[in-house]
Amino acid sequence: MLGLIFLLSKKAVKPAAESYEKQKQFVTDVNHELKTPLTLILTDVEIAESELWKNEWIDGIRSAGERMSVLVNQLVLLSRMDEHRKKAQGTQFCISDAVVETVALFQPCAARKQLQFYDTIEPGLECMGDETKVRQLVSILTENAVKYCDAGGTISIHFWKRHKFHFTIQNTFAQVQDLDLKKVFDRFYRADSSRTEIDGFGIGLSIAQELVRLQKGSISASRVGDDQILFSFQIV
Repeated sequence: MLGLIFLLSKKAVKPAAESYEKQKQFVTDVNHELKTPLTLILTDVEIAESELWKNEWIDGIRSAGERMSVLVNQLVLLSRMDEHRKKAQGTQFCISDAVVETVALFQPCAARKQLQFYDTIEPGLECMGDETKVRQLVSILTENAVKYCDAGGTISIHFWKRHKFHFTIQNTFAQVQDLDLKKVFDRFYRADSSRTEIDGFGIGLSIAQELVRLQKGSISASRVGDDQILFSFQIV
């Protein structure tokens, strides 16, 4: 009976495994097929600018090409993280410094948008893990907050340790009621275009979710009042 159950379960799982392998191969193929033409397009744009002149059409081509390049890189990154969901051994590093330095990168952009930027980061905290992934995680969430914060709004960041490392980032976002917070971490999630002009959160938050999972942690999104959105994560 146990042998029969084993054989049947193996047969049932086989289609899912094959589908997963096809998905990985598809992402690999897309990366290979799109990288070269994207590079050529962006190179040709630079040549056109140098030989002609800058104009809105050339700027539009560059912007679209750069956006597609970022998207391809993010898809490949997600695919690779799907393959390595076990926690890496990592090294000892000062996670407080990593958070401070990463957040500081976005303060000039926030100032240009006339945003109020506040952060409270507990100093001197040490962590055993992957510093690069932690910096990338904080970068994604901070960039997201700066990008979607309402003009003249406020961004507040807090980082501390109580058994686990806790990070929260809250920003003004008048259209927060139009978001389905259960789906904001889904790949290519977009709010209902008939109700809002929200451009969508792309796959950056999906990458953030995978980075947290690699650290055996948790991440969530919630509303604060009528015009604030809060992202938070906890890692060991």
